[in-house]
Amino acid sequence: MPKVLFLMPTFLHERFLKKSIQCVLDQTFKDFAMIIMNDCSPDKSQDIIESFSDPRIIKVNTGVELGTAGKQINECFRIAKDCGIDAPYECRVDGDNYVRPNFLERMIAKMDGADFLYSRYKYNILDDKDNVVRSLDNLAYPSITWERLLGGMCVGPSVMWTKDIREMVGGFTESWHEDWSFPLSVMRSGGKLKYLNEILMDYNFHKTNVQHRMAKDQERFCEETRAKFR
Repeated sequence: MPKVLFLMPTFLHERFLKKSIQCVLDQTFKDFAMIIMNDCSPDKSQDIIESFSDPRIIKVNTGVELGTAGKQINECFRIAKDCGIDAPYECRVDGDNYVRPNFLERMIAKMDGADFLYSRYKYNILDDKDNVVRSLDNLAYPSITWERLLGGMCVGPSVMWTKDIREMVGGFTESWHEDWSFPLSVMRSGGKLKYLNEILMDYNFHKTNVQHRMAKDQERFCEETRAKFR
């Protein structure tokens, strides 16, 4: 049984997807299963996914667009259960971001006693030709408080959590900004959050990024979530 379940939701990530998948396969820690879920993307994403033959990969094309990463991630959990995958740790990288080679090795080493772990990451701002025009070292907050999270602080994409805490909180919300609301749910349930002061992922901000495409929906969902948690 693999120690880690690696999830990759993807939509309109053709330009980044091959490298994103390869970055996962190049991990120094090898004991993982990976589910790549293509949300009916109208580009060549599925062809890129099919070009990989690593036996650790489970390839899924939704056929009907689910619409949000939260829905994709929860569907990945259902598929993992059907496939008999019972990994104690879970993590994700979207198909337009890149994990560093030691991502799993370092995150697992730090997970002892934690329910949810987050690390530093690079925030790369890309131009219309996907060239990096600015790269920021996102330090995140070494110490998270409920007020900071509820106020809108996002711990970022470089995260890992336990299967137990995910099942306790009922999975990811299926609306927008699931990467913000999930640690909120973990903290509210009494889960322990930890910080790793190392850069382990590259986050790419680009013209087809969900933050560009769905900004208004994300803002509305954030307000609805704050009202629910208050």
